[in-house]
Amino acid sequence: MKEYQSKISRAVLLGIFRDLDKYLMGIARKVRIYPIGGTKLTLDDAKTESKDIDIISSRVDFMVISDFVANLELVRKIRIDVFPDAKMSGYSIPFYEAGSIRYPNRFRNIELYSLDNAVFCLTKGLAGRPRDLKELDVFLKKYPVPLSRIKQEFARLKINPESKFGLDSKLEYFIEACYSSA
Repeated sequence: MKEYQSKISRAVLLGIFRDLDKYLMGIARKVRIYPIGGTKLTLDDAKTESKDIDIISSRVDFMVISDFVANLELVRKIRIDVFPDAKMSGYSIPFYEAGSIRYPNRFRNIELYSLDNAVFCLTKGLAGRPRDLKELDVFLKKYPVPLSRIKQEFARLKINPESKFGLDSKLEYFIEACYSSA
């Protein structure tokens, strides 16, 4: 079993993105990255550290950064999960770029984008883990997202037929955990 670094601060995350930026020197176009999970929460100062790095990228951008990702895991012992074209476990988000906001420009070769808050909440809520729901509860207190938006974006997901029941249950669990007192 691989041993990974378990605490990744905002400063470490930004350092990793700087390293990726240097790795991509000379590329013809910028690579777009959409942090999700604890990575987004840490970059947004809604959490002090992440246990890993979770990002969405296009399939083409994933191919461009895949060697860097592999090296990050092997050499620096940092776990990174990339979800090409926002294909998640049991569903995909074909509209993930819509409503995203670009983080202030810090790099020459990469662009970091923050997912729309409702879409971000779905990615975290549909993971269905208790710690994710606790973090979402804190996030939603700071950045409220109406329940109607959560349901609207859930309806837009492209759900694998065999995952429909499980995702419906995870959505209900997420709503109960984060919206029951609303």
